[in-house]
Amino acid sequence: MTTVRYGKSSVTVDVCSACKGMWLDESEYKEIVAYLEKMVNTHTVGDYMRDIRDEFLEIFVGPEGPLSDVNDLGKVLYLLQLRFVVEHPTFNTLLNSLPRY
Repeated sequence: MTTVRYGKSSVTVDVCSACKGMWLDESEYKEIVAYLEKMVNTHTVGDYMRDIRDEFLEIFVGPEGPLSDVNDLGKVLYLLQLRFVVEHPTFNTLLNSLPRY
């Protein structure tokens, strides 16, 4: 078991070095949710675009393998999508009303 800091927050969590499972106390879970809410509310689209650029560049020069870096890029794109949906709910409603094929 290893104790690590969650992202750039002050929350520390226990991670199993064998299975990569994460163990949280109830207070740690609530602190992480609050941290993520703050991140979503304070990140601008420009911030996400810089994160996308950084994650894309890491695919080619990052210390992790390309598959891991592509996964990270996907997560940042998903967060950008969520931010866009929050800022433009009408557009999201329109997209959801389109037929899916």
